[in-house]
Amino acid sequence: EASFIFELKVEQPASVAMEQARVREYSKRYTQMGKEVLIMGISFSSEMREITQWEGELQSAEGKVLRSFRPE
Repeated sequence: EASFIFELKVEQPASVAMEQARVREYSKRYTQMGKEVLIMGISFSSEMREITQWEGELQSAEGKVLRSFRPE
């Protein structure tokens, strides 16, 4: 069983969204429940009206990064 966290930023890099999720420990409440967590940092352009960047990571129930995701 896994939980999903999406952190969205407008006109800021996806890395800023990921950093916020890490610093504020958004995944902690789910990993403490023994769940894997997929965290996605997403950047949205208001001018283009679309997602311009994204990155993510899958964390184990222990909070360790199992896999990182980035577009190729």
